[in-house]
Amino acid sequence: MRRTVANVMTTKVVSVTAATPFKDIAEALITGGISAVPVLDDDQHVIGMVSEADLLRKEEFREL
Repeated sequence: MRRTVANVMTTKVVSVTAATPFKDIAEALITGGISAVPVLDDDQHVIGMVSEADLLRKEEFREL
């Protein structure tokens, strides 16, 4: 039996907008038990993705 994306995908999709603060995205990732979220525009079209790794890289280079 071949596995497909349907076998592993998340069906309760959590999304954010480009204006969503990093802290809110981090909370959504933790609460949802997920590692990435789609970023939507005002028309609900996907314009990108942001992942846990993206947030960690940004935090790593943040000035203290």
